[in-house]
Amino acid sequence: MRCLEIGPGKKPVKGFESFNLGEGKRTEGKADHVGDARSLTFSNNTFDVVYSSHCIEHIPWYQIEETIKEWARVVKPGGSLEVWTVNGYAISKALVEYEENGVWNGPPITEWNNKKVLAMLDNNPYLWASGRILSYPRSGEYDSNLHRAILTPKFLKQCFKKAGLKNIRDMDSSEVRGYDHGWINMGVCGVKL
Repeated sequence: MRCLEIGPGKKPVKGFESFNLGEGKRTEGKADHVGDARSLTFSNNTFDVVYSSHCIEHIPWYQIEETIKEWARVVKPGGSLEVWTVNGYAISKALVEYEENGVWNGPPITEWNNKKVLAMLDNNPYLWASGRILSYPRSGEYDSNLHRAILTPKFLKQCFKKAGLKNIRDMDSSEVRGYDHGWINMGVCGVKL
């Protein structure tokens, strides 16, 4: 069985070939493959499983559908594409509820494990929601860490359908193969028939 993880950074999932977006500080040279996630260098029908966790939101919003098609292209018939990302719907819903009734139904604002970011948030749900949806720069204003797309479960499933995948479903936290991003995490799986 051949499996590919797109965008694992320094911590690839065991048993998966890693495809990183570049060498350097965030990868420590551990990638099996390096390139552009929007244009994979593999033949059609190469992998039994293609897995990506918190990479797709870094692709510009207007390239999401084509990128999902590209990822599905390298999945073997009978194989699966699994994508985890920031749940834009859950975050937006919590923010709208806070705006309308002043009650924060999201996770504790202190959930973020970065002290610098926590100081910027100042326990403010508006800033927390913006930070979770858009992320924050780590090495400059145009850092690749910034998110470039807002994804929701319905939109991601729509992209999977347009890519020709079937048996599309939500995934639950027990199916996370690497790091679980907690409350903001959303996963969708589809099968190539």
